[in-house]
Amino acid sequence: MGSREADSSNSYDWNAYTRGSANYTTWNSGQQTTDNQYASDVSWQDWGNSNSSVANGLHKWNDPVPSNQKLDDPWEASVSSMSGLYIDCWSAACYVVKVEGNMVSVSEDGGSWSDRGQLTGNTFEVSGLSGTFGDNEIKFDNGASWTKDTKSAAQGSVPTEQRSQPASTFVNGMATESADSWAQAQPSSQEAWSNWGTNQQEFEGTGESDRGKLRKLEFDRWQEYYKEQGTLPRKSQAEIEEDEKVLFSNQAASCEGEDFALYDEVQCAFSGPKSENIPRLVTFDQMFEEFQEFIPNELVANVRRCGYKRPTPVQKFAIPAAIIGRDVMCCAQTGSGKTAAFLIPILAGMMKHAKSVGKLNEPFSGPCAPDTLCLSPTRELCLQIYREALKFCHGTSFRCVRVYGAEKPSLQIKEIALGADLCIATPGRLWDFVDAGTIDLSQANCLVLDEADRMLSMNMELHIRNVVENYGFPKKEERQTMMFSATFPEECQKLAADYLYEHVFLGVGVIGGAVNTVKQTLVKVSPENKFDNLIEFLYEFLENRQDDERALVFTNSKAQAKGLDEQLWAKKFDTGALHGDLTQEQREDNLQKFREGKIDVLVATDLASRGLDIRGVSHVVNYDLPWEKEIYVQRIGRTGRIGHRGHAITYIAVDKQGKFQDKSDVLQSLPEIMLNAGDNEVPEWLADQIKIIQANSWLPRENTSLEAARTDARWGGDSWQKVPSDATTGAKNVGEADNKSWQASFNNWQ
Repeated sequence: MGSREADSSNSYDWNAYTRGSANYTTWNSGQQTTDNQYASDVSWQDWGNSNSSVANGLHKWNDPVPSNQKLDDPWEASVSSMSGLYIDCWSAACYVVKVEGNMVSVSEDGGSWSDRGQLTGNTFEVSGLSGTFGDNEIKFDNGASWTKDTKSAAQGSVPTEQRSQPASTFVNGMATESADSWAQAQPSSQEAWSNWGTNQQEFEGTGESDRGKLRKLEFDRWQEYYKEQGTLPRKSQAEIEEDEKVLFSNQAASCEGEDFALYDEVQCAFSGPKSENIPRLVTFDQMFEEFQEFIPNELVANVRRCGYKRPTPVQKFAIPAAIIGRDVMCCAQTGSGKTAAFLIPILAGMMKHAKSVGKLNEPFSGPCAPDTLCLSPTRELCLQIYREALKFCHGTSFRCVRVYGAEKPSLQIKEIALGADLCIATPGRLWDFVDAGTIDLSQANCLVLDEADRMLSMNMELHIRNVVENYGFPKKEERQTMMFSATFPEECQKLAADYLYEHVFLGVGVIGGAVNTVKQTLVKVSPENKFDNLIEFLYEFLENRQDDERALVFTNSKAQAKGLDEQLWAKKFDTGALHGDLTQEQREDNLQKFREGKIDVLVATDLASRGLDIRGVSHVVNYDLPWEKEIYVQRIGRTGRIGHRGHAITYIAVDKQGKFQDKSDVLQSLPEIMLNAGDNEVPEWLADQIKIIQANSWLPRENTSLEAARTDARWGGDSWQKVPSDATTGAKNVGEADNKSWQASFNNWQ
């Protein structure tokens, strides 16, 4: 593995690369040729959602205060006692607080928000609020208070010898652990974080931690069971027929919408070595004909079952480039068909060259060694990609698995013990399994990073680099790599430089912009009238909607989403919720009901803002204006997908005195987003307010988003929790500068 050789047997006039066991080619119309730590200044926080070290019960690397170090200084001991897990008295949300010298780090337990502040005495400031440490309590100047979870801190880690023994669930005398045996044996995330540094060995990549041993033990026992039962990693004909009914029962979401022709007006920039020789194909049938040597008939049949006829701009450029083996970096607007743009070529290559586990005539043995690894930032997106992959792999001998946090590990271990060709994962849980030795990445030929910018913003880079660089994953010269992102900040550029080899770059539309199939409407409303305004809209929507159209309502906090859902339900609206306080089972159940049209309105936090493609979402309502313009674009991108028309309504909070309650920088970004995405009208009152903001821009800017959160506290008081820190805002500004620079290059290219 690793050599790059010309494939003389190739009938096409292209350059051929050999990566691993697969032959890849580069289009060349002329002649065939041969191409021969985690840093201390990084803002501490958990590594994103359930995939984080918090949610998985791990401990941070390089803990500044090892458990065996004595704190001689009384003030240092007092500062150390401030660290721990705290519970918000308003929302019952949990936050991890850590004191390092004169800095305080605060992170949402199991979530993606975090911030840092300066500690002066026993007082600190974070996200515009002042907090004071007391007796196992933090009091904030807005009236909120957090209570320290001293019970978890006292319990600490559970010694190995005291852990409960796994229950027997296998037959024929074979024993295995119960589904939640690790949950019983391992302390909760709260307990783990109260003992920083006590189990640092678990994070050193040895696979010898108690958790790793349990994972491997359960994995081995499942394989022993499959061997004893003669279980093969393939589906029966009856199962395949049943899958076809379920997977392809309704493909309206995949079919192009009435405004699909607008994609023809989208500007694209395509560059990179020999990119000018890669063909642009206007229909899938033309693509299948041109690349019939590379796309198996089974995949062609499944693409047609999905209802695909014409490729989107992303698919038009990315699929041909990836099919012939090129590395691809793609920046494209949300709702532009990126998932199919990478699934079709990677599965084509996998089906053409790889040995599928489904062809085995005996039970699979050894670590699960997928040919292709696809990483995504969230559980919901991981599941969505998995569902799409099942469609494209339908009726073939290739097997897909998904690995993500919050679901019981034993359920996933049971599946990966059968082997897999394609693994779709979130970084945290993947690292867990790779470190335990249940997944082997040394034989992989392809790596896909979907929503790469989102993974970086959620601080998942540590897990990504650890998995890709420290566990035998083939080097970039020996594999194919694809990155897909909605924006292209500096961190994304660095990751692309590190992981991509002689790649082509594809930019579609305005980077970070909204699609022009979504009508954007801004509504000025007082905070106390928001709910009544929403009720009025929903009555009108339900009365006039067509077919099975549904609405998605976004809020800025879990407490807000929960309260809004309950109030709407009390008024007889058929609603569901999606937020971080729900269990994974509850989240998946509500999301599935929304997909199937069993509920009309889904009230969600930004868990649903990125990547999700749900059929029939005709309206998106921003009940709260988000704190970042990128989130605004992602939210409204849940509608108007693949040429379908959509409508996004955003409430702008203005109090009785005429004071705007939302973040001024987000307000200022709205006109550009709206005008760059079709015929949207910017209201005069917003234009006037922006002039006022710009005229007073020399004054210290007030954090008006906090004021909005305090004013509209109908559902709870934790809506301030996701305000980005100054450091985060600075990073965003760097990314914006990069995007503008790229746009200038694009204009020159045009």
